[in-house]
Amino acid sequence: MGEHASAIRVAEVMDRFGELSLRVRNRLWEHRLRATPSRIAVMAALARAPGLDRRDTETTAPGTDTPSIPGHLTVPGLQRAIETLDIPLDGVTVYRAVTTLTDVDLIHPVTIRDRASRYGLNHPRHHHAVCDTCGTLRSLPADDVTDLLTSAADLARFSLPDCGALTLHGRCTPCQSNHG
Repeated sequence: MGEHASAIRVAEVMDRFGELSLRVRNRLWEHRLRATPSRIAVMAALARAPGLDRRDTETTAPGTDTPSIPGHLTVPGLQRAIETLDIPLDGVTVYRAVTTLTDVDLIHPVTIRDRASRYGLNHPRHHHAVCDTCGTLRSLPADDVTDLLTSAADLARFSLPDCGALTLHGRCTPCQSNHG
């Protein structure tokens, strides 16, 4: 009976998140892993995360009319976001799902100094800008920094992944205004 209940929950979660669920399931199957409710729920929560992290309220990428890239959340933030989807998961289950999704390159971690890692979707491809003062994390569309990143990788004789390889550190506009 437990197995049947689990299958019903997977089907319910798959139905709720449609195309995202199929993409997650297919990627997991490529690695001979199952699409569990927790894995799909983590992806759904990240897909719904605010596009600009921390205190930003903009809904488009800075200086553009293009929608921002979904945000990045810590494991506790993911757990809270998943609770709003009415899917009860404990922190350990969320952490395990995050680990698996990272291993199969569906999501990536961003670690900022001594703060907890935040996790974001690998699609659309992007990189990061971090405010060292307040911790604001912004996503930079990969296509906008491709030439710069290719030049830097060539200079360093490095091969870089498609997503998350570049993290710029500095001060966001509000912190520049507050700290001169």
